[in-house]
Amino acid sequence: MKFLIAGLGSIGHRHLRNLLKLNERDIVLFRTFKSTLPDEELSGFPAETNIIAALEHRPDAVIISNPTAHHMDVAIPAAEAGCHLLIEKPISHNFEKLDYLKAALQKGFSQVLIGYNFRFHPHFQKTKILLDEGKIGRPLSVRAHYGDYLPQWHPWEDYRQGYSARAELGGGVSWTLCHPLDYLMWFLGEAKTLWKVTDKISDLDILVEDIGEYGLRFEKGAIGSVQMNYYQQPPTHYFEIVGTEGTIKWNQDDNILRIYRSSGNGWETIPAPIGFERNDMFLSEMKHFVDVVYGKAKPSCSLLDGERVLDLILKHNSANAFDVSSYCQNRPLPKVISLIVFDFDGVMTDNCALVDEQGHEQVIVNRSDGLGISLLKRQTNINMMVLSTETNATVSARCKKLGIPVIQGVEDKVNILNNWLATHQMDPSQVIYVGNDVNDISCFSLVGYAIVPADAHHLARQKADMILKSEGGRGAVREVCDLLINLNTHDRNEGSKDV
Repeated sequence: MKFLIAGLGSIGHRHLRNLLKLNERDIVLFRTFKSTLPDEELSGFPAETNIIAALEHRPDAVIISNPTAHHMDVAIPAAEAGCHLLIEKPISHNFEKLDYLKAALQKGFSQVLIGYNFRFHPHFQKTKILLDEGKIGRPLSVRAHYGDYLPQWHPWEDYRQGYSARAELGGGVSWTLCHPLDYLMWFLGEAKTLWKVTDKISDLDILVEDIGEYGLRFEKGAIGSVQMNYYQQPPTHYFEIVGTEGTIKWNQDDNILRIYRSSGNGWETIPAPIGFERNDMFLSEMKHFVDVVYGKAKPSCSLLDGERVLDLILKHNSANAFDVSSYCQNRPLPKVISLIVFDFDGVMTDNCALVDEQGHEQVIVNRSDGLGISLLKRQTNINMMVLSTETNATVSARCKKLGIPVIQGVEDKVNILNNWLATHQMDPSQVIYVGNDVNDISCFSLVGYAIVPADAHHLARQKADMILKSEGGRGAVREVCDLLINLNTHDRNEGSKDV
C-alpha cells in the first residue's frame, strides 16, 4: 500500500515515523517546505508541492496533517481519487466544504478516520468499557479540563507563527485542544450546548481565543462542563465522571485511572502500562488506520464524530457572554468622513470561493452592494478603496467594475494603510475601516471607526465600533453605504433649516 502524507509539521513527522515502525515504506510527501523542523528524516522520500501532482503517485491512503483551514483542500481531491483518509482533528475550521467532501467520498467509497488520538489511550479505552458496562451506574455529571501553555509546545519556533495561534490557518484553543469534546461524546453520547464562552483573556501575543468554556448535556443524561486554555502552567489535563454508583477519574499528572464503586472497598487504581509513552497513542491510531486501509477494520472515529465536535466548536457564544456591545469600543462616527476602506473576502463576498479543477477561483458578490457604492459615490464626497490579502484577478475585476482602487497581496495591512494615508495626506481619524477577520483588527485602532459584518470573526466583533445586521456578501456593504447616505442627507437637511 502507498501512503501520502500531506503536511510535514510536527504531527506529520510523527505519522511518518510511525508508518515506518509499522513497516510501511511506500510513502510520498506533499509539502509546502514551510515547516520549521529539520528535513533530515524526510530525505529519500518523493515529495511534491502540488496536491494534483502528489495524487498522480496513486496513493491508497492520504494522511492529512496540514493546518486545519487547509484540510479540505487536500481531503476533497484525495477522496475523489478514491483514497482512504486519516484527517487530523478537527476535520476543518468550518463546514463550508464538508458537503463537497461527502459527495467525493460517495463516489470513491473511501473510508475516513478522524485523528482524535486519546481514543487510543488505554485508560480512555478502559473508561469507555466501564461506562458501557454500567460499572458506576448512570452517569450524572462530568468535568474535563485541558490547559496547556502554547509558547512551550514547539520550542524551535515562534509560537505566534504556528497554526494554533493563527485564525487564518484554523487556530484557536477550541480547535486545537478539542480532544475533550470528542472523548466525552465517545463516552456519554452526543452533546448539546447549554452555554458556551470563548475569549482571549491572557497576555499571550496572539489574535485567537485562548480559553473555551462549554456547558453540555449528553445523550445519556449527564450534564457537564469542559474548559480548554492556552495559558496554563504547568499543563493540566484531567476528567471526572460521576455516576449513581461511583466515580471515574483520570489525571495526566500521574497517568493513573481511578475508579470508585459504591459496592466496592474504596478506590481502585489502574496505572498506565509499563513503559507507556505518549507516542503509543499515535502508534495505535496509525496501526488502526493501516488496518482500515487494508480492509481489516472500520474507522473507530468517523466523519460524523468529527462533525459533531466541529458543531460544538462553531456554536455561537451564550448571550451576554461575549461579542456584546459592552465589549465594543463604541467610538462615535467621525464628523468628517474622507475614506472608507473595505476588506474584500468576507465583506464584499461571503468568504467562500468556488474552485475548479485547474485551481481557478470564483466568488459570488451582491448586486445591491454595487448599487449602494454607486449611490454613495453620487451623493457624497467620500472616497473608497479595497485592501485585500489575496492577489486575485477576481478582486481586480470586481473593483474595476465598481470604480474603486484596490491594493492586493497585503500581508501587513496596518503598515500599508498607514503609509498610504501618509502619502495621500489623509487624516486617519476621518477613515472608516470595514473588515471581518483577525488580520483586519490592527487597522481598527489606526482609523477613526471600525465596522464588521454580522458574521465576522468573534475577535473582530469584539474590537469593532459597529456590528452590522447584514453578513459579508449579503448586504453588508450596502448597509454601510445606506448608513452614510442617510447621515449625509440628514446633515444637509439640518444645515438648510432656518435658525
